[in-house]
Amino acid sequence: MMNTVAHRFLFTAALAGLIAMTWRLEIAITGDMRFAPAQSILLFAGWISLAIFGFYYRVVPRAASGMAAHIHYALSVAAVALVTAGLVLVDSGRGYGILSLGVAGCFASMLFFIGTMWVHRP
Repeated sequence: MMNTVAHRFLFTAALAGLIAMTWRLEIAITGDMRFAPAQSILLFAGWISLAIFGFYYRVVPRAASGMAAHIHYALSVAAVALVTAGLVLVDSGRGYGILSLGVAGCFASMLFFIGTMWVHRP
């Protein structure tokens, strides 16, 4: 049986990685470093964190069997999107509201992951 939550995490991670790497290429070509922090957070929070979550759900399928894994996916993707957009807004001279919400979401996503690992430990 295919683990759809793991696949969604990994697919979304790969998309985030592709977008972040393309964005870094654009930064390198133009030399415009304004949005480099947002690109970096997309690379690390999007590509790396989502991939780690996906691999965990792939290796521990019982952790992916309930609704909690789907909630974790939605929370994680929303948090990555908000923190990335928030950094773009801050780097554009706008407020910190979206960034704060995104950071809180990333924090909640990591707590959710730690709780999942605790409940589904070997």
